[in-house]
Amino acid sequence: MCQNPHPNSIRLPISKQTLSRHLLEPLTDIMGTFWKLKAGARKADSMTVEQMKQFMAHFESSCSDLELSGADMLKFFQCIAEQATETPSIAPPSKPSKWLSILVVDDDERVREFHCKILQSLDCSVSLASNGYEALGMLCKSYDAILMDIQMPGMDGIETAMKIRQHGFDPSTTPIIAITANPLEEVRGKCQASLFNECMQKPMDISQLQKTLEALTTR
Repeated sequence: MCQNPHPNSIRLPISKQTLSRHLLEPLTDIMGTFWKLKAGARKADSMTVEQMKQFMAHFESSCSDLELSGADMLKFFQCIAEQATETPSIAPPSKPSKWLSILVVDDDERVREFHCKILQSLDCSVSLASNGYEALGMLCKSYDAILMDIQMPGMDGIETAMKIRQHGFDPSTTPIIAITANPLEEVRGKCQASLFNECMQKPMDISQLQKTLEALTTR
């Protein structure tokens, strides 16, 4: 009955085809029905119990017709257990990766943490930089998008974005979103399209941010 048996495998006095037709196939049908019902029907238990009773009656009749003794049936179930131990286990599905990898550049620690929480709630992987110099040093890693504060001491957001583009990070592959507490109309006039893909107001609305990231990262 068992395919490719080991030297000590248990054997039955009937063919695999006969046993499958009379016992395994009906049992498989019953168990398949059980799980389908269990997943979607309130009456699954009572319906399955009735079907199982029918199968057991069929089981007893088949054992009699095939002239299988109790010892033979014990061998049957031992053989099933033997096959189960030989079946390679299926690896669990891998954990889904994060939606996007985002670099947040802002000199205000509270703002960085706020943006970090928003992005993590969107299932993004987040890296933080406190100024433009630090952001440039982190470009060894690729990001799906960069959130860039415009007003920062030393190297502001516009200069930082310009250097990022000069390093070969194209707007089509590495979108930069300008974030500002100033009126958007005022900032948009300073933010060249060749540097920034979009401009957003602080504090950012999570729904608007999600839509913006979806639009900029869908390629």
